[in-house]
Amino acid sequence: MKVREMEAIKREAKPGCPVREKSTDAGADNGLPASAANNGGECWELRRQGAAAAKAAERKKTALLRRLANFLGNTLFALLLGAMVFLVFTMVQSRFTGESPSLAGYQLYIVQGGSMTPTFEAGSLALLRPVDPAKVTAGDIITYRSVGGSANLTTHHVMAVHGYGEALSFTTRGDANQVDDHQAVYPENIVGQVVYTIPYAGYLLSFGQSKTGIITLVFIPGVLILVFELRNLFRLAAQWEEEKGRKLKAKGESFSEEA
Repeated sequence: MKVREMEAIKREAKPGCPVREKSTDAGADNGLPASAANNGGECWELRRQGAAAAKAAERKKTALLRRLANFLGNTLFALLLGAMVFLVFTMVQSRFTGESPSLAGYQLYIVQGGSMTPTFEAGSLALLRPVDPAKVTAGDIITYRSVGGSANLTTHHVMAVHGYGEALSFTTRGDANQVDDHQAVYPENIVGQVVYTIPYAGYLLSFGQSKTGIITLVFIPGVLILVFELRNLFRLAAQWEEEKGRKLKAKGESFSEEA
């Protein structure tokens, strides 16, 4: 054994592991006794097994991190794709119907003002469901049109219910206001009852329906998704070709051996 290799083994050897040395002089042997040599062999075998276990643990850790990265990437991809589909769906639906988009039976409205602070803020996305005016009670939050058929919508709490049948009306108030609304709300003006609000989602929906939003939230992510998927397809094709080449090579070698 060369002197440099012997020194490297000495540095790596653990305490208690005997090292068999050979003199650099021809015919000289400074070896250890047979019992020490046997112990040394066992020690080196333990070291070999320990190194193999460490490599296996490292490979397992690397595989775990790779799986975690793939999971996070797939989750992000699914969320991005879902957001794109949602924005495109609401945009197309609004363009064709001329009304606020709806999803799973709920109408989606963007809260424009802050009269319902602190219950929900401006920029929230309100989910409304159709409601029978006769079933509206004090404490419900309703969205209604102003008297006179105005296109402007207001979302306030119902403070009191008056009369019934054709004489039914409601007194409303915004949570940020100190007094009730001056005008009563009549059944024919009620658009729906607010069942849920999503903070700031209205800003995202409003931005997504603009030209800048379509480019930022739909077109650019769509191009990126297409590029990544094409890259994955080319990678799979290259792996398939490599595997096919290995099989053909192995098959050729087996034919050569038989010949």
